[in-house]
Amino acid sequence: SMEHTVILKGLALDATEKSIKAFFTSNKIENIIEIRLFRWDSGRLKNFGQVVFDSVDSVKKAVKLTKEKTAAIMTNIRSWDEQKISGIYKTEEQPKDCKTISVRCIPYHCSNQEVLNAYQKYKIVSVKIARNRQTHMCKAFAHAEFKTPEDAKAAFSDTSIKIHGRSVFC
Repeated sequence: SMEHTVILKGLALDATEKSIKAFFTSNKIENIIEIRLFRWDSGRLKNFGQVVFDSVDSVKKAVKLTKEKTAAIMTNIRSWDEQKISGIYKTEEQPKDCKTISVRCIPYHCSNQEVLNAYQKYKIVSVKIARNRQTHMCKAFAHAEFKTPEDAKAAFSDTSIKIHGRSVFC
């Protein structure tokens, strides 16, 4: 869930899942569930990522790491709530008569059908998952169209949707 997630910013371009795990382990934060590093189509690191821990306490420990300790691998660690407060992940009101929403944080191995199933109670019409041109893996977001603007607005506001156990948001 999002409260168990930290955002890593300013990642070194040679950072890997292994180096991120080693970094947190060396700082006595070992209960990592998942590490997500975002990459361009070329495979180059996008400079940010997410780490999901098994507890809020681990998130608090990670956020407390000083800039001196993180300097070699990243510039900033924030909790998900801090990101929302800073406005980076702030969602805005849907435009009037809009029937399409953007769904973010979907799993990399997600299919259109799985997104359709997750939003079926809102009369979803179609899904278009953004995919990497070379690997065809999901880029962690999709556009979903609904039958009515009211269905789109309801889906947009629903924070309980999960795909493969991962919370997704709009």
